[in-house]
Amino acid sequence: MSAILYFRRIISGKELKKHRILMAPMEICGIMLKIHHELERKGIINDFLTFYEYAFAGDCRKYENKSLRGYFKFVGKCRKNREKRRTLLVRLWQIPEMLCVLGIFFKALFLYDTFLFFYGMGLFYCTHYLRRIERLEFMIYRLLHKNVVMCYFGSDSRPPYCGKVDTDIGSLYKQTKETAARVQMIEKYVTVIDSPTTAQFRRRPFIVYNRIFPIMEEAEFVSAEPEGDREKVVILHAPSDQRWKGTKEVRELIQKLQDDGEPVEYVEISGQPHEKVMEAIQSADIVIDQMYSDVPMALFAAEASLSGIPVVVCSYYTELCKKEFKFELPPLCYCKVEEAEEQIRKLIHDKELRKEMGKKEREYVQMHYMAEDVIERLLNVIEGKIPTEWYFDPKEALYIWGWGNSKDEVEKKVMELVDAYGFDALCLDSDSALYSAYKSYIGK
Repeated sequence: MSAILYFRRIISGKELKKHRILMAPMEICGIMLKIHHELERKGIINDFLTFYEYAFAGDCRKYENKSLRGYFKFVGKCRKNREKRRTLLVRLWQIPEMLCVLGIFFKALFLYDTFLFFYGMGLFYCTHYLRRIERLEFMIYRLLHKNVVMCYFGSDSRPPYCGKVDTDIGSLYKQTKETAARVQMIEKYVTVIDSPTTAQFRRRPFIVYNRIFPIMEEAEFVSAEPEGDREKVVILHAPSDQRWKGTKEVRELIQKLQDDGEPVEYVEISGQPHEKVMEAIQSADIVIDQMYSDVPMALFAAEASLSGIPVVVCSYYTELCKKEFKFELPPLCYCKVEEAEEQIRKLIHDKELRKEMGKKEREYVQMHYMAEDVIERLLNVIEGKIPTEWYFDPKEALYIWGWGNSKDEVEKKVMELVDAYGFDALCLDSDSALYSAYKSYIGK
């Protein structure tokens, strides 16, 4: 074998033990750590690195790859130093930051055959200068036959005009164009895991998020306290972000219930460590996850369900979900936004309904989302053993309302964007059902 061919086989991972996995660069709800633990139990070599600070990371730092972590620590120092200084020094600090990320990149090419990226970012996106040549990173992975899976979690692929953006119309237009361009560039080089509700910019079929995630561990199971004869029903809301989880609307709804004399005790937890949230779940009778969700079961809903607590998730996607997901939906209270009050009143007054719903939810999570099963599906994705039914064709997507906003808020953003820059500013595929859906709605 020639030296060149040998070098290529080493780089591509063919001379290494099958499956050497690197997860990076951002932790989302502890997913990296759970995947890491389960892969280790299976004897699969894997490491993870979190370039961005994660507010609820807990002890995940101690599990990171130590040799690569040194680079990341220096990158963090560069970032902090340049944030304190004026323009010229900011540019100077970006140079060692870039060199460190390049060091990580080249070292990772030798160490790993599989890259599992989170939140729509590879390694180059983490620095100002390398971000400009982000496409090159993914081209190199393709050239060297690396397995690359990109997991999206909503805001990283969702159109800004129906998501987590409060800004002027000019900035909204710019962010929309940039997000669409990155989504379409990355999907050419990697296997994508995303949701049908954030498929507006996509041009290629992808794996449906809830076919794989969320991922749960047995350690997250907490036995709910028996209700006994307590006078009030405890309703828990634990938003990671109050603005976008509809906390204002949840408070107003609870206040109305209390004003009507309903026996309700409202508990709200925000910005607390994961252990505190799990303690609160243990004492709750009902959990309200979100008011404007675009997935039937996100992580917090899964955590409460695993503990047997009935969960209310409000959404504009409830009807379309039955058509687009094409698999068994979670048996929680997944209801229209305008039906939330009615559904919560039913749960307040029917203890047996709460008990039965909680039991079905726990069984559903145990059947679909425990770590061992999730990792088996994830390994199938890495190995290309992907059943046809896991895929979703973005041309079939019909959901236009996004996440975290009321219909009125989404409509306002969309209309302002179209009025200022024309319909093409929405960056939709003219051959898609979504294009026709937005056209039809705007024409009313």
